[in-house]
Amino acid sequence: MKASKVFKNKNNSKSNKKSTNKYKSIAILTAIVCSICLLLVVVFKMFHLENLFNNEFKIKNSKKEIGVVQTLEGNKNSKSYELKYPFLKNENLNSVISSHLKQEIKDFLNENETEKAKLQSDYNIFSFDENNGISICFRYLKKAKKLKKETVKTMVFWHDKKLEIKNIFAKDKIKKVISTVKNEIQNNKEFAKIIKKEKIVLDEKFQNNPDLLNNFIIKKDSIEFSFNSGLIFPEKYGVISIDIENNLLKENFSETFIKINPSDALIKEKDLKKSKKPLIALTFDDGPREDTTNVILDELEKHDAKATFFVIGKEAKQYPEILKREAASGHEIANHTWSHKTLTKLSEKTIESEVEKTDDFVEETINFRPKLLRSPGGSINNKVKKIANKPFIYWSIDTKDWKTNDEKKTIDAILKNASDGDIILMHDRVKSTAEAVKTIIPELINRGFCLVTVSEMFRLKNIPLEKGRQYTKAIEEDSN
Repeated sequence: MKASKVFKNKNNSKSNKKSTNKYKSIAILTAIVCSICLLLVVVFKMFHLENLFNNEFKIKNSKKEIGVVQTLEGNKNSKSYELKYPFLKNENLNSVISSHLKQEIKDFLNENETEKAKLQSDYNIFSFDENNGISICFRYLKKAKKLKKETVKTMVFWHDKKLEIKNIFAKDKIKKVISTVKNEIQNNKEFAKIIKKEKIVLDEKFQNNPDLLNNFIIKKDSIEFSFNSGLIFPEKYGVISIDIENNLLKENFSETFIKINPSDALIKEKDLKKSKKPLIALTFDDGPREDTTNVILDELEKHDAKATFFVIGKEAKQYPEILKREAASGHEIANHTWSHKTLTKLSEKTIESEVEKTDDFVEETINFRPKLLRSPGGSINNKVKKIANKPFIYWSIDTKDWKTNDEKKTIDAILKNASDGDIILMHDRVKSTAEAVKTIIPELINRGFCLVTVSEMFRLKNIPLEKGRQYTKAIEEDSN
């Protein structure tokens, strides 16, 4: 019995020793795994921070048509900066820009001195008034371990003079300008979603605060207002900008601005001359096309006539240079969907995609977002009206050029029926149409017609183009 007990105790001892060794092995293995995980976390954070501080900051579709791009770099303690800016021919403007950048750097280096951070900038630059005026929009990105924040600073010059908002709008018209800006923000599809989601009351944001308009730039035909994060929308949405056409603001312009912007100073005189003539809008669908659209553009340019091009998104993507030429020549670019599908037969999501995808590409290419839409085949219903949320442009004269492909029939369809306020439907993909315009354009001008874009024709006739409504002709009672 005793021998049996001793044997049993020995077995227990061996068993306990094995168990202890097993737990030790598990503990060591666990410690190794934890160490590896901790190391991976550290490496990831270091890699993340390196990417955070080393990635180049660049504005999407930035415009730098004036000056030479320069970069100002430096560092102090744990902070570094990399600022892009334009070097211009005008030394006075260069001095102002230099002072601005130095102040930005000084402010950056003086805040939270021990924290590792980086300040980067990119910019857009535009000219107006035949290059006598220059607008610069600096966009800054401040990056730190727990911070990534964008801000915008703008400056506008005209003949060396730095302009402020008080130089642009009459003092007693600021409230009207604020009202216009609010309306444009509310009518913007993306902004409207944010306003609804965050329950934002714009009246409260703008109330008695004209300083909100201080970040602005003047472009050729519009003024863009920018609002830094937290001013209008919560900070998580970053900087927001809204581009407003001059014709929506011109009644509020100050005498100073009218003087410094000849295009607006002369607009009433030009409008008066045009409005005394019968107006007509030539419109071209389904382009751009390489072999035909350029022929039409040549003829329009030859006679200083304007037209509206309802572009198909995928065609514009194939021929972006032609799209740029249309815009640069002063023609209106409008939306004819991405792939020419009948919108009334599509789901809500697909309708939105067909319109938005075209808008996005056009804006990326020419820095202008189409305001007007022509549904393929003119097919619309309440669902399409609601989702597309644009004025729908129909036509009063249908040449049926796509069907006949006959130059003479296209000419006759227009010249036998043309009248004041007509919207004429043609297709710039049709070769016979490209030839027909060589007769149509000079003959309409010879008959006293002024060939304008759709938007200009309605503006000259004081007829507002409202979203969700369909227009066939520029006459007061025409809209559905």
